[in-house]
Amino acid sequence: MYELELEAIRSCFYEGAFINLVINDTLNKNHIDDQRASLFTRITYGVLENKYYLEYQLAPYLLKDKINKDIKVILLMGIYMILKMRLANYHIVDALVEDAKKIDIRYSGMVNKILREVVRNGEAPIKEDNMINYYHYLYSYPTNLISFLMQQYPSKIEDILKPAIEVYNTYRINLLKTTVEEVKAQLTDAYIEEDFVRTKQNLTHHPLFKSGALVYQDYASLRVAHVAAAKCGNKILDMCSAPGSKAFHLASLLQNAADITCLDIYEQKTKLIEKGAKNLGVTCIKTITTDASRFIDKNAYDLVLLDAPCSGLGVMKHKVDLKYHFNFGKLKEITTLQKALLGAACINTKVGGYLVYSTCTINKQENEEMINYFLKKHSNFEKVTEEVYLPTEEHDGFYICKLKKVTE
Repeated sequence: MYELELEAIRSCFYEGAFINLVINDTLNKNHIDDQRASLFTRITYGVLENKYYLEYQLAPYLLKDKINKDIKVILLMGIYMILKMRLANYHIVDALVEDAKKIDIRYSGMVNKILREVVRNGEAPIKEDNMINYYHYLYSYPTNLISFLMQQYPSKIEDILKPAIEVYNTYRINLLKTTVEEVKAQLTDAYIEEDFVRTKQNLTHHPLFKSGALVYQDYASLRVAHVAAAKCGNKILDMCSAPGSKAFHLASLLQNAADITCLDIYEQKTKLIEKGAKNLGVTCIKTITTDASRFIDKNAYDLVLLDAPCSGLGVMKHKVDLKYHFNFGKLKEITTLQKALLGAACINTKVGGYLVYSTCTINKQENEEMINYFLKKHSNFEKVTEEVYLPTEEHDGFYICKLKKVTE
């Protein structure tokens, strides 16, 4: 019964696949009703998000470390559904035993025995003698990542690690297609402020979304355009633009009365920006396929946006597999690229103009420390404002810093 979940989880665990791609691919290939699709998605996300916790719960029942990989996934699925979901336990056990028989009938008795013991014994408490190990099993984060974040946020580490219980969706109101008043009239039960909507509802099937009047965009990401505070007639450079969300937001706020150049190193991504602009009614942008760190148009821009490539540690609450893919070895490579991009950005910003640097990470090496490095090297810039967002149920973790070029 749970073959789809088994295949999806196996590909994420053992083949390094990304969960969003796996889920979308599975749902596109299999014609299942909404209820089954919802169950599939919840189980697949849940098992992946809680991997270390589930392994901790399973460990006391295993007589040996080595076990058939697919059988292990079946056991982890069973433990997740028994401990975390309100489903009939007898149905879970019977269905997973049948799934085990299809893999290797010799394991069916073991699966039956272990899952029935989990039903009887319930959740095993996690020892709190070592807080890193405690968080490792409780929230299913690698221990080295927990240590890394704990050094930077010792008093806020648990808030960062714990999953979102209630999920809020944020949508930008596209002022090129509608007005805030029109959206308020149609979404009377949603929270609406400035030019965004926050709701627990999924609005992707709403006519406002389908028409391009609403655009899915995280609240912290939305802040970039507001912090930039561009003016009509500004010449703007968006250095790492794809998929173009921040450039589109600026165009919306300025009613297309600006000259926005969007850069990306890959042609397929600049094509994506052009397609997005057309769908949203954005007419004030042009795209250039180029390496932004080598793009020089000295003193040409009133505003330079640099939403820099980063480690992505701010989006782990909704990209639940990112924590397993995180590679410390690439951090130096990332910060080197960020420095190169900032070097080009400062040249392209005109005197009296602004440079807005942002990331979707909470790693201070890429945020506050990166800006301190930049200001020491470029004394002709001064910090105007700085906003730091740690991940919550309402928004991602994010960093935004606005700088002004005061002299040449």
